[in-house]
Amino acid sequence: VAVVEFYEGGNLIGSDSSSPFSLVWSNVAIGEYVLSAQATDNRGATRLSAPINITVGVAVPRFADNFASRGVISGFTNFITGANTTYTREPGEPRHDNRNGTHSAWLSWTAPLSGVCTIDTLGSSFDTVLAVYTGTVVSNLVRIASNDDANQDLTQSRLSFNATNGLTYQIAVDGFAANAFGSIVFHLNLPNP
Repeated sequence: VAVVEFYEGGNLIGSDSSSPFSLVWSNVAIGEYVLSAQATDNRGATRLSAPINITVGVAVPRFADNFASRGVISGFTNFITGANTTYTREPGEPRHDNRNGTHSAWLSWTAPLSGVCTIDTLGSSFDTVLAVYTGTVVSNLVRIASNDDANQDLTQSRLSFNATNGLTYQIAVDGFAANAFGSIVFHLNLPNP
């Protein structure tokens, strides 16, 4: 085979003459696509592949059980749901807000600009603790902010801190008590002027 051309909806989107063949398709929008490939050999004979259905989506950030695998979020606003039911506490992990939680869920966020960032777990199904740190090793984190209860009537957490543009923050959601776990509703907001 001398060349393979790749089509989407009858439009040529790329070609390759190397072996193995590959396609780099840039500026692709979220959606459903049907791709096909047409191969032409050195004598000019062509063959068309069967259609291939491709779905392009956005990766959804996820909480992680351990610090090293923490989920990454970005931007000014994030709304994430998950659960920490099977999560555990790591050796050397700080006690978030000096509580005894044992089911920590981790995220990492880099501030896109400086400003007051607010994070909450309102809507979570258990008594949460929220903590924000800087650092890259779970046993050597520096606490920036933490919260046990948003107010006297809520057992979910809310905190605010002064975020610094370009600085990466490590965020932990845990339970107030040793066996507090369940569904997490997480919201981060940094006003975008």
